[in-house]
Amino acid sequence: MSLLKPIVSVASAVWLLAANTALESPRLGYLRLANGDVRSLRGVAGAFYLGERTAASVQYHAFNGAVGVRTLEGSAEFLGPSGEVMRIVRTEGEVRGIGLSSIEDTAYVLTASELWRLDAQRADRYPVPNLAPGQRIAGISGAGDYVDLAIVEEGQVTMRRHWLDSGESLIRQSFGGDATQVVFLPHATTLWTSGNTLNLRRADGSAIEVDCGSAILSVAPMAKQLVHVTTADNRHFALRITGDPVVPQTVDARLLPLPESAE
Repeated sequence: MSLLKPIVSVASAVWLLAANTALESPRLGYLRLANGDVRSLRGVAGAFYLGERTAASVQYHAFNGAVGVRTLEGSAEFLGPSGEVMRIVRTEGEVRGIGLSSIEDTAYVLTASELWRLDAQRADRYPVPNLAPGQRIAGISGAGDYVDLAIVEEGQVTMRRHWLDSGESLIRQSFGGDATQVVFLPHATTLWTSGNTLNLRRADGSAIEVDCGSAILSVAPMAKQLVHVTTADNRHFALRITGDPVVPQTVDARLLPLPESAE
């Protein structure tokens, strides 16, 4: 029996270490809940939990692990890597969408009357890009002196590059799809939604489809390689994107549930 005591002690120590580690799980990112609260996301893939609340009454929110952006009534905030507010601007008009650059630490806020480009050093305001009748902007990204717009019209998604200073535009690519929302991801990977389906379009044009089982209400980056997905039946998911985007065939996606407290 004496030989069992050290074994039990070691097992107890391992359990206590695991419990303490769980209590101190790293902060992965941030997500917006249905009530407008922003909470931190902690844990590991498949065992997520929600941490501290960092904001309330938020309309739109996106965070990619390095920077983020969120909008409240009449204002927009640029966020740093720990979710801290680095810059605040006053906005005019209804917010139509937000976006993060896929290649630099820049955020975008589009309202009915203006387009903001935000980063840690500056905040620039521009006119809203012109659209033809029947067109709508479903996603926004960019870098430097241009923005990339995902424009949807009659089942066609067109990626248009718009230079902010000159107002000139260039169509980069188009593909069929009745997209509701579009998220630009690193290395020319694109996520778009249609009904119940998440469509992950790789850089080589190949695609992955993930069925959420219910109409998708919103998608937004919440951490590095994690996208927050909400559905019409009040479920919340993390879409985990894996693989090397430089080698498109290796890119894959898996839908993981978020805790019930996310509702």
